[in-house]
Amino acid sequence: MKAVYILAVVLVVGIGFQSLALTEHKPYDETASGQQQVADALVQAQAENKHVLIVWGANWCSWCRGMDEMMRKDSAIQSLLDKNYVFVKIDMGERTKNMDLARKYDADIAIEEIPHWTFLDATGKVLGQRRSGELGPGEGHYETLKFAQALEAHRPGVQIAEEGYTSLFNGKDLTGWVGDIAGYTASDGVLVCKPGGNLFTAGEYADFSFRFEFKLPPGGNNGVGIRAPVKGDGAYAGMEIQILDDRDPQYREIFPYQAHGSVYGIVPAKRDHLKPVGEWNEEEIIAKGRHITVILNGVTIVDADLDEATKNGAMDGKEHPGVKNATGHIGFLGHGSIVEFRNIRIKKLD
Repeated sequence: MKAVYILAVVLVVGIGFQSLALTEHKPYDETASGQQQVADALVQAQAENKHVLIVWGANWCSWCRGMDEMMRKDSAIQSLLDKNYVFVKIDMGERTKNMDLARKYDADIAIEEIPHWTFLDATGKVLGQRRSGELGPGEGHYETLKFAQALEAHRPGVQIAEEGYTSLFNGKDLTGWVGDIAGYTASDGVLVCKPGGNLFTAGEYADFSFRFEFKLPPGGNNGVGIRAPVKGDGAYAGMEIQILDDRDPQYREIFPYQAHGSVYGIVPAKRDHLKPVGEWNEEEIIAKGRHITVILNGVTIVDADLDEATKNGAMDGKEHPGVKNATGHIGFLGHGSIVEFRNIRIKKLD
């Protein structure tokens, strides 16, 4: 801005949440409220930036006990769980207990198929399932390699495949990016503005769908440059889609075209669709010809024709030659705040 975003491992026990230390593989709680356990686990997952693993099972199930024993003894598995998941166990009772809750999270469980794993992100979105038979060769025997593969595949920072989309960030370094490389760091699937300046994709894009997640600190300020050159002010030489904690008191009197999601200086965005500071937001920017759409956490906050928006000049009264660009780089435009990004991907529409 110029003036002025889990995987949680939930092992749900009965019907009520307990966060379990990995050295404490307790029995399934037969009296707890499973629904409340999941709700509490999701709150913890958001606070700790983790995902949730739900393990559906029962105390009478020898396979469930065998899985607990293997997980307890394997330090690598415990490390994966500790770092990435909220871990909870849900009691399935004798046959049908908590089955409706399991179906809510797309777990199609036959009682002879427990234990069963369900992976959620911190919003409750289902990321994947693992049936008992997929975790080992059968006969109640499990393979820690398959445990580890499942945990790695659904941990935070691992991008779930989307048809037609290509990842722009490998999660570990800045390969494929140019500009202020020194102003950004990359690790564990997260790109962090330290803060820094402008960081751009090495390639150029014309028409596209650009998806990413971001997390703001209080008063956080950044931006997404689109159809921009590497040199120059991205908000004018290209276009800037604002990233801003516009609820912060310091921004109480900003102009509408400075609010989060706005095409800076040109098109104002609908406000108040950001998640609370410190939580991950999901955003999609679609550029198709002269049309720009911005979708924040599932809500369309900008849907504008650039020619119509600028027919009488830009809202801020300044020259924006970049609004005419047909192609250019995509980048993050740092403005003095530590802002985090992850799951950065693009789909070409041209």
